[in-house]
Amino acid sequence: MLDVRRWATISGLAAAWLGCAAASDDEAEELPPVQPICDGSDDVRFVFTAFAGFPAHYATTFTGSYGGRYLVIDGRCNYWLGSDTLVGLRTGTIGVDAAATLAEELHFGRYASVADFRDPGQCTDAGLSILDDGTATLRSSCFQPDDVPRIYGEAFTGASRLVQSLDASAQPDWQRSTLLAINDPLDLTQPLPGGAFRVPVPWTAPLDLEPRSVTNLDLTRGLDADTGVLVEDEPTLAVLAELRLAQYDGYDLFVRDDRERIFQLLVRDEPPAAVRAALEAATAKALAP
Repeated sequence: MLDVRRWATISGLAAAWLGCAAASDDEAEELPPVQPICDGSDDVRFVFTAFAGFPAHYATTFTGSYGGRYLVIDGRCNYWLGSDTLVGLRTGTIGVDAAATLAEELHFGRYASVADFRDPGQCTDAGLSILDDGTATLRSSCFQPDDVPRIYGEAFTGASRLVQSLDASAQPDWQRSTLLAINDPLDLTQPLPGGAFRVPVPWTAPLDLEPRSVTNLDLTRGLDADTGVLVEDEPTLAVLAELRLAQYDGYDLFVRDDRERIFQLLVRDEPPAAVRAALEAATAKALAP
C-alpha cells in the first residue's frame, strides 16, 4: 500500500516547486469539491499516461503502446502501474485513507473546470501526458508552473509524483505479455560503455520466436495492431520472468535459441481489458482535434 508519510513528504516538496502556480488569486479561488477516487465500484476512476518525446528508445514503438509510464486506479483502490521498460506492468492497492488525500492532491473530479485550457507546449521534442478523472480529459506536452491553472498544474505534477511513489510497493503483474522478436538485431554490433558487447542469453522456453518475428525495417516502418505473440502459458512466462529480472531496467532482451538463432526480444505486458480500454479511450480523447 501507499506510504502516506512518504507521500506527504513528496507532496510538500512538490508544493514548493509549484510556487507561482498557487498565486494569491488562485488561493482565493473557490474550487469545485473533489470526488472520491475509491467509491467502492469496479469502475476505472483515474487514468494517467505519459508518452515519451524525442529521443525515445526505438523499442518503445512497441513496448510503449499504452504509454511510457501509466497509472490506472479503480473504485476499489486497486491500481495498475505500467512501464515501457522490462519493469512492465505492476499492481497494488492504495489504502483508503491515503486515497482520500490523493483525491485532493490530484484534484480528482475537478478536471472539467479546466478542460478548455490548452497547454502552450513550448518545449522542443516534448512528450505527451494525459489525465482523465471521468469529468474531462486533460493533455499536456510542456508547461511551466506559472503558465497554467492551479488545478491543471498540480494534477499533472501530483500524478507524476504518485507514479514515482508507487514504484516502491507495486508488485509485478506479468500474466499476459505480448512478445515481439526482431530477427536481425542491430545492437549486438554496438559496444557497451567500456567496450564490451552484449551477449545473447539462452532462450529455453517452448515458444518458437521465428514464425512471427519481424525485421528492424518492419519496426521502423510501423507495426500493425496485432503484431507480436500473446503469451499466457506458465512455462514461457517463467522463462521470460527470469530473463526480465536479470535485465530489469532495460528495454529489450537478446536471446539465442537452441538452433543458434539470435533475436532481440521486446516485451509489452497486457493490462486487464477494462484498464486497457480506459487507457485507449483517454488517449483517443486527448488526441482528438
